[in-house]
Parts: sequence; structure tokens; C-alpha cells
Amino acid sequence: QAPRYRLGLRYAITPDVRLISDYEIGNGSQGETRTLRGGLEVQPWTGAKIATVVGQQATKGLPVAAERQAIAEQGKRAFASYGLAQSLPVSKALTLDATIDGNKVIGGKSALATNGGTAVVGASSQTTIAEDFTAYTLGATWRSGRWSATARAELRDGELTKRKGLTFSMIRQMGEGSVVGGAVTWARSRDATGAQSEVGSAAISIAHRPANSAFAFLSKLECRTDRISGVTAA
Repeated sequence: QAPRYRLGLRYAITPDVRLISDYEIGNGSQGETRTLRGGLEVQPWTGAKIATVVGQQATKGLPVAAERQAIAEQGKRAFASYGLAQSLPVSKALTLDATIDGNKVIGGKSALATNGGTAVVGASSQTTIAEDFTAYTLGATWRSGRWSATARAELRDGELTKRKGLTFSMIRQMGEGSVVGGAVTWARSRDATGAQSEVGSAAISIAHRPANSAFAFLSKLECRTDRISGVTAA
């Protein structure tokens, strides 16, 4: 885990066109990353969102891999990103949504690892932004009475990392201030060195915190598995 600090600004030019910008600092064991982004976000029709962003990312203190000696420990990269999202209400209870995000490095070298976020509009969870990639997500949300559930599939094809994953969660409202929920996640990734990782988790949570009560109860039970293979001694 690494601390990240982010400041974002949004300005509505019209109800359907907004200027967006953010500045992010990420500190980790591999070094520090600073990312500045700015662009436009447009809602051309109901349920749709299109975003275009340009930015610059600077890293300091990142280790230089033996096979990538051309990458300096301190480097700057300029990049351009785009994102398209569309949600579609199928019924009163069910809504489908899909996103496409892409990134293109237009100056400098791709980083081996950074702390920036990936997607412009999607939910891709990979954390390398200064590389060429395309990411797709497909999701569904269902709500009926006291029940709600969400499911999402993710596919990311990147220059340095390829990733696929699934997420499913469900919540049951038990009463005023009381809820029970469960979630299952799975993800598999492969980087440019051939290393592969697979992460899975299943969790059940309970929360009881009525607004007019002095007593609150929170509990979570989680089972998690992490596997990694293909890592070299270096």
C-alpha cells in the first residue's frame, strides 16, 4: 500500500460540457510519481459520457530494470487518454453499462511502474498509466426492494501489463441502519517480464448503525488468496 494525494477540479462550461483537471502525487517503495491531467468531459446523450485528457507524468527514484536500461531513474512522460462510457436501463430493476478507455504515450518512455490511476471513465484497477493500453469493462446493476447487486468484468490489454478480472457484490437492507453484504473478486495479470499474478477474495459484511442509536456494530469476514509465478531472481 502507498499513500496517494489527489486534487481535482471540474468546471461546467455548459450542462453537457465540463473542463476537468487533477494533480496527483503517489509515494511508494519504488519512488515518487507526480501526474498532471486536464481535458474535456462531454455528455452527448442520455447515459453516455466521453472524456479526452492530456497530461504529463514525472517519476523519481524508480529502479532501472536490466532489460530496460534506456529508462532513466528520473523521467517525464506526456500522454493522451480517452474514455467512452454508456449506461442502458433495461428495466426498472436492471441497468447495463460498458466502458472503453485508452492511453497513448506521446513523449518520453513508458514507466515500469507508477502510482497513477488508469481509467478516464471506466473502473480498470491497474495502476500504471504512462503506457499504451486499451481497457474494457462491462457491468450490470440490479435493484429490487431491499436487494441490490452489481457485477463487472474487466479486460485490459497494455504494453507492460495485461489483466482480466471479475467482481460481484450483493447487499440486503435489513432495516433502518442495518445491512448485510457480500462480495467476490478475482483478477489475473501478466506483465512484460512474464510474471503472472492471481488474486481472489470472498467477503461477508454486517453493519448495524441506526441514526438514533448510540450503539453501532460493524463486522467483516474475508477469505483471500494471492498467487504469483514466473518471477525471476532479479
